Amino acid sequence: MSNYVRCFGTEFIIKSFIFGGYDMTNKKIISKYKSEKSEEKNLSFKDLIYCLKNEKTNLLNQSQYNGNKSETKDFNNILNSIVGFTVGDALGVPVEFKSRQKLEINPLKEMIGYGFHKVPEGTWSDDSSMMLATMDSIIEKKDIDYNDIMKKFCDWYADSKYTATGITFDIGISTSKALQKFYNGLSALECGGNGEYDNGNGSLMRLLPIVLYSFYNNLNEEQEIELISNSSSLTHNHEISKLGCKIYTDFVKSLLKGQTKAQAFNDILSKDYSEHYSNGSINYYKRLLNIKFPELSSSEINSSGFIVDTLEASIWCLLTTSSYENAVVKAINLGNDTDTIGAITGSMAGILYGYESIPERWISKLKNKEYLFSLINKFDETLINLKYNENSDAKKNL
Repeated sequence: MSNYVRCFGTEFIIKSFIFGGYDMTNKKIISKYKSEKSEEKNLSFKDLIYCLKNEKTNLLNQSQYNGNKSETKDFNNILNSIVGFTVGDALGVPVEFKSRQKLEINPLKEMIGYGFHKVPEGTWSDDSSMMLATMDSIIEKKDIDYNDIMKKFCDWYADSKYTATGITFDIGISTSKALQKFYNGLSALECGGNGEYDNGNGSLMRLLPIVLYSFYNNLNEEQEIELISNSSSLTHNHEISKLGCKIYTDFVKSLLKGQTKAQAFNDILSKDYSEHYSNGSINYYKRLLNIKFPELSSSEINSSGFIVDTLEASIWCLLTTSSYENAVVKAINLGNDTDTIGAITGSMAGILYGYESIPERWISKLKNKEYLFSLINKFDETLINLKYNENSDAKKNL
């Protein structure tokens, strides 16, 4: 059940949090937070989410799910990564395809609108829309259903569902071809292109919910590789894309475990990817999987839509900065595929530095953010319920 909450003149909808029999409406949470912040005249959207997040932590600490206190970090990581991703995406949309040389002269440092795509500030792109579609499928099915995920991608493409402003824009060629194949009756797992030129970043950019699903369901290596391979193959069925998605998954999972960025980088260096991937595909990532990779200069980092370039650029920006803001600004000012590199970098930086590190001036400009946060809350509840419910369909299918 949703509540309209009016707080210092701000009205919006956010779902009530219900955990383990504890039911505290947002109005009570806001009232409590308001009394603690009596000296404040205004409560920003970010402050609201922050106080709801803190109250949700308290509820989890008291709930049936609290077998281990570390579990209360679960929903924080989900919120941090998805908001970090979406903000990075929206920040990069206006300057997509802009050259690095032009951005060096006039670097982007704030969220603006009406750039290349002629959309208002705070508008996310296909990256976030396809991520949200994947989340919505997992929420609805309580499991991974590839045909349903593809149906929801089609809902986005054809009907502008999961968009920030009700307008679909910026779809990749490989993704468009895959959705057309699915629309024409081909099975979901057969739709992705498998040629060497079908290795754009289109499967990487929507992978975050799959990574979170795998992490919170404690999938083993074989199960995870199958999940990642199938997820990528919906639109990108070449091994180079699948390996890139696996490397990103391993890096993100290390951050979710509380590792530092240096430890996460060392984790992917120590992995033996040759057990499941060909040497030909691994060679594409040999520069990334080298201890000296963080020492590369910006002139050596490519920022194209090729999955190898996107993954390199995103991890490099994270490794060579020390805050969320600096990481995504650096990523976007590399130029070219700015929305996706900003989003991938933002997903990792969000986990590493936390929700509080994401500038309020950017969050406040996000379009359709009430829907975004509502879906994040539902996704969080779904993953936590799956994690602790041993009798769930998802557990039985693993």
